[in-house]
Amino acid sequence: GKNLHFHLMSSEDEPIAKNGKSNDSSDNEDSSSEDDIPISQGIKSRAAAKDDKASESDSSDDDDVPIAAKKKSVKTATNGCSMSKRRRHGSMDSPHSSSSSSKKKRKRFNDSDESDDDDDDDIASSSEDDVPIIKAAQQIKTAQNKPKPPAKKKARVDSHNSSDSNSPSCSSGASTPRKRKKSSTSVPGYVGRECNDASNYAVKDSIVPLEPEKGALKWWEHEDDSVVSYSVKDDSKSKIKWHTLDHNGVVFAPEYEAHGVPMKYDGKTIKLTPDQEEVATHFALMIDTDWAQKAKFRKNFMKEFVKILTDKRQARQYPEIVELVKCDFTPIAEWWQSKKEDEVEKKKDQEYKDALKEEKAEFDSRFGFALVDGILEKVGNYKVEPPGLFRGRGEHPKMGLLKQRILPKHIILNIGENTPIPPCPIPGQKWGGVIHDKTVTYIAKWIENINGQHKFVYLGASSRFKGEHDRKKYEKARVLKTKIAKIRKDYESKLTSKSLMEKQLATAVWMIDKLSIRVGNEKDTDEEADTVGVCSLRKEHMTLLDPSEVKKSLAKQKRKRKKQKTKNSKHSSKKKNTKNSSDSDDDDDDEDEDEDDEAADSESSSEDDEPIASKAKSKAAAKAAKEYKITLDFLGKDSMRYHQTVAVTKQVYANLRSFLSGKKDDMDIFEKIDPNKVNDYLRDQMEGLTAKVFRTHNASTTLQQELGKGYHPNCGHISAASKLEEKIYFYNQCNMQVAILCNHQRSVSKTHAEQLQKMDTQIQDLKDAIAEMEEERDILTGKKKARKTPKKKKDDDDDESPSKKKRVRTEEQLDKLIPKKQQMLRKKELQKAMKEDNKEVALGTSKINYMDPRITVSWCKKMKVPIEKIFNKSLLDKFPWAMQSNKKYLF
Repeated sequence: GKNLHFHLMSSEDEPIAKNGKSNDSSDNEDSSSEDDIPISQGIKSRAAAKDDKASESDSSDDDDVPIAAKKKSVKTATNGCSMSKRRRHGSMDSPHSSSSSSKKKRKRFNDSDESDDDDDDDIASSSEDDVPIIKAAQQIKTAQNKPKPPAKKKARVDSHNSSDSNSPSCSSGASTPRKRKKSSTSVPGYVGRECNDASNYAVKDSIVPLEPEKGALKWWEHEDDSVVSYSVKDDSKSKIKWHTLDHNGVVFAPEYEAHGVPMKYDGKTIKLTPDQEEVATHFALMIDTDWAQKAKFRKNFMKEFVKILTDKRQARQYPEIVELVKCDFTPIAEWWQSKKEDEVEKKKDQEYKDALKEEKAEFDSRFGFALVDGILEKVGNYKVEPPGLFRGRGEHPKMGLLKQRILPKHIILNIGENTPIPPCPIPGQKWGGVIHDKTVTYIAKWIENINGQHKFVYLGASSRFKGEHDRKKYEKARVLKTKIAKIRKDYESKLTSKSLMEKQLATAVWMIDKLSIRVGNEKDTDEEADTVGVCSLRKEHMTLLDPSEVKKSLAKQKRKRKKQKTKNSKHSSKKKNTKNSSDSDDDDDDEDEDEDDEAADSESSSEDDEPIASKAKSKAAAKAAKEYKITLDFLGKDSMRYHQTVAVTKQVYANLRSFLSGKKDDMDIFEKIDPNKVNDYLRDQMEGLTAKVFRTHNASTTLQQELGKGYHPNCGHISAASKLEEKIYFYNQCNMQVAILCNHQRSVSKTHAEQLQKMDTQIQDLKDAIAEMEEERDILTGKKKARKTPKKKKDDDDDESPSKKKRVRTEEQLDKLIPKKQQMLRKKELQKAMKEDNKEVALGTSKINYMDPRITVSWCKKMKVPIEKIFNKSLLDKFPWAMQSNKKYLF
């Protein structure tokens, strides 16, 4: 049973944890899989048990304060001497948290060289679900009569959230967005009045599958898609989400089992302790990956490895091991490879496969569901992520650090009042606490040790909570569509304001709206990868192109198209039907020219098409706009590079040129504004509006417009009578335009060239087969004579078996086979074109999070395309509410 369970935890599981940040991507299957990928199983819990005594004896220290409630202290008259002591103390208590005495902070224009630590005052997580615990922690801290910190700047109260007593106040008075304070606690957990001691609760006798009290509720059947039903009350943080909640807790990673395979250091065999061996195994499993070649990853891993090698609590210490280049983990890697091969062989045994399947089904039945208001709802992922080496996304500064093992004492359960809690699965331990927060939808949470972020176990994508949240998100974007003209008119009028702050605000909103770039928050580059959005763009990220050079380039492109058109016309005139061919070519060239113009406009974000720009712009204004271009080059979310040259209006170009004037490369372009100010302005324009709604609006609007065109050069005009493969290709091309707009990228697969080569072979085989069958049919109909074949020797005839003789087919059979083969050929050609076009574009993210699924469902019904050809199983589970949309649905 233990071996089977290990297989379940180490192979096909998704990472359980979700980032504590609140965003639209509540179910981002594509992105979450990269952040916390389990590498192996974690450090043995016995070392953590020894740390408990030390932490208990030091419980009054700041490290015991909940991470979500900790505040960075203000500099004292001694230039932050006391803070330095706290940081040194925190780093000693927290060997796995890499706090630094001096954080990197970007310069903002007019800032002094000295950084103001007051700007860093913030909570560890932006999750709004943590309000009760934050509030409780503050009350406990006050009750313990701790010295009060020096007075800070009075935080500006957000007028839109002031009525919500549970919402933490946030200051936007500073010129820069505040940075999240990193955790210095080594033991994730919470302390608070609302977080109750688990020992005070009745415990279930055993873990058994939950029984529903009533059937599933199809809440969407009462919704009318023809009417926009969004209300700002839907966004209230104090809204009650459930009344009764019961679940069976979470499943933890199994205890590490030592394999006893030694490593080598400088050619010498090293026998490691189980704890040391496990950390070494984490790295050994990655020695053939790109991660193990990254300098930052190697440096951070070696820092962690040296700690465990020199830990005096270990039976053996190896202080001489200090250089990673001298470490040889090959024996461990070979052991793991052998184990994987053995597992492959075991899976060939049907009985073993059935046992694995049965065990997984048994776990799913006990832990995979929660009882919400009497209805059985699926849990997203009930398995706590195992320990391993942190990877992060992009060039994360903490890649290679050790993710500690999560134990029951770190877990906070959210469950209904008067409901028995699940028994603790690890003997001798207890849950970290119990809460009854009806305003949140997670069933368990903890804090990971790398970034101090909250991790949650939510209900599955098919749950009512997720479905209602998704629908309201798209309804809010539909409201924005009705108000977008008014909002654009307002911020465009502010582009010429005399106030620098107002001018920067209007320019930033223009970029968020027209270019669909995220708003951006300031990052501490010691803690996170240097990813940016509009508000955090620096001078180094933007290049203004010379309008005269752009004009010359456009004229050159126009001459080139004209020359090509003339060449095609001359070539077509040599054909027999000169007039028809010439007219056809002229029409084709005109159409190609129009398409090239549209493509160029789309790529450069011109003013010709919503949501990139207003359709009301005259041709002259659009032509003038093409002459003003900027190049943006920065790392966006998940460290995805945004590198595009885009067209801007003359006024926006002039504003950006003035913002860049006199600044150094590391200075902010929009130093007078931050995301709070942007969102405050947007909420004044429309209730509940934030910058991220523009991306949902633009993605959905773009999809509907692209599908409405009903034409693509590779598949012609699309109608319900078109072939299925052509309709699927057309939809994917429309989806690709949305992905490009939202900068949804992926790295090219290592096997991409090999896959294309294989498809080329298949295409050629189909062409040869079609040609052979057509020739065979022509011979049968008398159009062609059979080709003479060389006579074979008698020996060859004797050896030829009946099965090798060419099959003779009738004319009727060939008439049926040839169209089938041609259809297969067409399908393969479209598949190859799609694979080549999308080799660097991720289509899934926009389907999951940005495009209103009702647009797709409506189009599929209109074009008679099975929805299963567009949405995979996970999307069908996520969007059951969208399936009732009719053919006439409009976003």
